[in-house]
Order: sequence, then C-alpha cells, then structure tokens
Amino acid sequence: MLNAEKILKLMDECKFDDVRKLCLSEIAAKMNKEKGGKSAEKAVKAMEKYVKQRCSKVNPDLRGWFKVDIGLDGYYCVCDGYTAILLDPEKVADLPFEQSAGMNVAQCFPPAWESFEKIEIQEEELKAVHKNARNFTKTFSNRGSKGIIVKFGDMAIDTERMVDVVSTLGSGTLFKNPNNKGACVYESDLGIGLILPLKPKKESDIKQYSEYVEMIKANL
Repeated sequence: MLNAEKILKLMDECKFDDVRKLCLSEIAAKMNKEKGGKSAEKAVKAMEKYVKQRCSKVNPDLRGWFKVDIGLDGYYCVCDGYTAILLDPEKVADLPFEQSAGMNVAQCFPPAWESFEKIEIQEEELKAVHKNARNFTKTFSNRGSKGIIVKFGDMAIDTERMVDVVSTLGSGTLFKNPNNKGACVYESDLGIGLILPLKPKKESDIKQYSEYVEMIKANL
C-alpha cells in the first residue's frame, strides 16, 4: 500500500516530483515482491546489517550511505572497500539515508561491463553453497572470513563477499570481468553490486561455483 500520509505531506509542500518518485518506487517494490524477488524492506535491512558489520571496521568515510551517479542514474551506496552495494531509489522507497563522505564508486565500474559474460545467481543456492561447501573442500578464504573460495571461469571470489551483496539485492546476474583481477558487477531488480576477486595462494582445490551448486543439490 502506498504511503498516503507521506504523499499528502509532500503534496502540501508542493513537492510533486518527490510524490512521483515515491509512488514509482513503492509500485516497483510491490511488483518485484509479487514476482518472487527481494522485498524492499528486506533489502534495506540487509544493507543496514552490512553497514554495521562491515563498514564500521574500515575508513570512517565509508561508515554510512552516500550517493553515486552512474551515467544518468543515481543510487544510494554503501561500501566496505572490497564490495559495494547500490540500491535504486526508484525501486526501494524510504531509504534511511545517512550521509558519509564515501568514495568514487562510479570509477570502479569496469568499462562496458554489460557486455561481459553473464552468470545467473540464485540467492538460496549461493547461501547453501556458502553454508555447506566446507563439507566438500578445505580451500577456505582469507583469515577472518567465514566463506570459501569459488571460481567463475578463472576468477576467484569469496562466497562471504558475494553473500553480502546478494543478501541485499536478491537473485540476479553476475557480469564476470574477463580480467580476473578486475571487479565483477552484480545486478538485480533492486540495484547493482561490485565484488572484487581474490588472489588465492593455492588453486588446486578450488572448484567452479556451478560444481558446488550441483554438489549441494545432490546432498540435500
């Protein structure tokens, strides 16, 4: 249901452009939820958890939300220096904006990323791999991480970093950077994420993400 009280207040203040944006965002969030996507409320809660758990340990300039313009589109962003999560304000209403200095996330996007190889990621599958894959491998991620390392082609990614992004944005598409040292872009109906790959010391035991998904399914 649309936020009638807020709409009336904005109309009284003659902020008709804000009324339009609020209506569009709430309608889009409702449609996304109805088709099985991430709800706006859950996305915001996951993003706030990310800020509390990740961003409080790094540069103070990253301890909050900041605005990022990518082309003609503006997003609300959080970042911990290794991943970034950008919510589309036209898809998620009532974002709890907390001003921080932030960083120039826009320059971190690889050129022509929309032409990269696409890999579909289902949120529940990724979480199952993250939770259970230690039963199938001893190749854990860096110290302090609860994740394992998985491969997408020749690119190695920490499942904990991916879960941070996908838990907020829901199921979506990973655009795999052909440069195995460059950032990957993740996109869903609610926004966009950036994930930096790892440089593992040993790669002999690292399996492809798709292999882990099949192993998990076979053991459920």
